Amino acid sequence: DSAQDVPTAPTIPPAILNASQFGVGTSTEVDSLAPESLSPIRVGTILRVPLVLPITANDSVTGYLTTWAPITPIQQRIERLSSTLFPDTDAAVTLIDDKQRFLIHTDPARILHTTGPHFFGPLTSANPTEFRENYAITSDYEDDRGDLMTGSAVKIASVPWAVVVRIRGDVAYASLNRMRVVVASTVTSITVISLLLGVWLAHRWLRPVKHLVYMASQLSQRIFSSRVEVSQSDELGVLSHAMNQAAANLEAGEHKLRTELAIRTDLGRYLPAPIVEKIVRREQDMALGGKRQMITVLFADVVAFTPLTEALDPEVVVSLLNELFTVLSEVIFRHNGTVDKFIGDCVMALFGAPEPSMNHAKSAVSAAEDMLAFVESANNRWEDQYGTQIQIAIGIHSGEAVIGNIGSSQRMEYTAIGDVVNIAARLETLAQPRQILVTDYVRILAGTAFEYNDLGLRSLVGKETPVHVFEVRA
Repeated sequence: DSAQDVPTAPTIPPAILNASQFGVGTSTEVDSLAPESLSPIRVGTILRVPLVLPITANDSVTGYLTTWAPITPIQQRIERLSSTLFPDTDAAVTLIDDKQRFLIHTDPARILHTTGPHFFGPLTSANPTEFRENYAITSDYEDDRGDLMTGSAVKIASVPWAVVVRIRGDVAYASLNRMRVVVASTVTSITVISLLLGVWLAHRWLRPVKHLVYMASQLSQRIFSSRVEVSQSDELGVLSHAMNQAAANLEAGEHKLRTELAIRTDLGRYLPAPIVEKIVRREQDMALGGKRQMITVLFADVVAFTPLTEALDPEVVVSLLNELFTVLSEVIFRHNGTVDKFIGDCVMALFGAPEPSMNHAKSAVSAAEDMLAFVESANNRWEDQYGTQIQIAIGIHSGEAVIGNIGSSQRMEYTAIGDVVNIAARLETLAQPRQILVTDYVRILAGTAFEYNDLGLRSLVGKETPVHVFEVRA
């Protein structure tokens, strides 16, 4: 240093001189010097501190080396330490002594000035004795502007000095705040993702359920073409596959029923209903031939049909006959009979065929009475619509006949063959309008449910033996 920077005598603190007496005492006496004996001084613009080294020989102090060392290297090191540990911040790193005077400060004017009450709150309560011990403290406090600050003070070993670092609270806790933000953002993100995932999963689970509900609704309305597409392999997928299979089976069954219904409708126009059912169920033997069976045959014929055809147009006659035969057929079916065939203006019906019946004669007589009642009620309307009335005559006989398929392999007819058919047809030709003629055998089989007029023995065309005939009393 320059000559003007060197302090004038005395250069050795008086306390050192009094304690050592140049050769009296030991080296430990230097360590017990009072703090004020090492107080720094300002020499020009440079702060210097006394540096005293004892000279010992045989464990006795024989002298001292003393000088005033500049504190600039320490200040430079602290500045480098501050720039390394606290880059891009306005953290204040200072060095103070036991009297809480600044030894190092960014403001040179404050060197050797006391820190003041707002410098570092916890440090203001520290006493000089604590500075001679291992002193260290870290705390939050408010500065003179009321801002939150964080400070740390650590005593330097062997000297009554302390390094103090002060930094704004928002800077000190920036990482913690960032962590809070990160944690809050993470929690929020997880919550949002969980919510979205829940909504997605709920939608994914509910969508096939909605499809299944819709499909069940379609099935309840007999709409069997609906299908549900579920790509899942869990229980919903199994249920969807089962419902699709059920819908397919129901659709096939519905198609089969419609086909059978169409077959029944078509065949029903030509064959008796029981035969149609057996054909649809593949139970009817379609081979030519038949079997003997006890039946009752009924013939119902329109009386005076020839004059009727001469008086009316053919289209009117056909329409009238169709209406008549439609109702007569319903009456026959209602009494468990079978429409064998329509012969011009005549209908032939079988009772007790193809399925055997114990009451075939009674059913035939009851059907005949209903036929007459219908024609009677319809005549007024036919009179108004067609300008004519219809009267029918009915003949009924019971006996054995061969029931089966008659004809050829290309064209066959289900009918009855036997003398019972011939006698019933002869009785119908013998009957008068609105008259029901039956044989004695029919009367016996039908029981006492009906009243009869005994017409005695009658000769029938083609029969050598007369037949006992009865009229069913209306």
